[in-house]
Amino acid sequence: MIIIKNLTIQSSPSRRIINDASLNLKKGALHAIVGPNGSGKTTLLRSIAGLIPLSDHASIRIDDKNLTSLNNFERAELISYVESQHIAPFAYTVRDIVLWGRWTKHKGQPTEIDHDAAVQSSKIMGLHDLLDRSFTELSTGERKKTILAQSLASQSKLYIWDEPLAPLDLKAAADLMGLARVMAAQGATFLISFHDISLALRLADSITILGGGHVNWHGGTSDPRALERIESTFGVSAHQGGIYFS
Repeated sequence: MIIIKNLTIQSSPSRRIINDASLNLKKGALHAIVGPNGSGKTTLLRSIAGLIPLSDHASIRIDDKNLTSLNNFERAELISYVESQHIAPFAYTVRDIVLWGRWTKHKGQPTEIDHDAAVQSSKIMGLHDLLDRSFTELSTGERKKTILAQSLASQSKLYIWDEPLAPLDLKAAADLMGLARVMAAQGATFLISFHDISLALRLADSITILGGGHVNWHGGTSDPRALERIESTFGVSAHQGGIYFS
């Protein structure tokens, strides 16, 4: 269970990116985060990942552990975070980057188990022929697949992915979400921001709709009130089959 209480994040004294958000997210489920540009999706995800300091009155608990009480190593063991953009400052190989996902397990001395996990997650992402390729030589989609393979190799309990599907081809996106559904059924928890609201409604167990830094809705994706809040937040017409501009 992820329990978020009274989360407020400010970029300046006069501007709140997240305004007093509280959420309860079940373990072993796929949770979607959606909202217009600038609504606070990335800020919310980064906060839950422990990358943004919390105010004194806010709290985030993950599996009964207070996020602020965890050190960097403990947090990295518990959470795998994938951001929306990736830079390539050095020419590390795909294999090396995927292995980094298991740093909390091998601590710089990867064993055969770590290498096997890295190869397996790379195969899942369709990278088995690119393991010795430099990250700097990859396409945008291949870089995203590499970072997602790194995340999968971590074998974490909580996966927080910010817009993971944006640069992926159709098959890679479908395979990734299919895998996430299987892993969630086995006890892993996923918190994923989606650009495609229709896809979020079809795949996720719950959906959180952000608007203007507020949580406009949180609940099951099959609840008709979710569609009502999507319409009011985005200014579109919505039903379970798709989203239409008014």
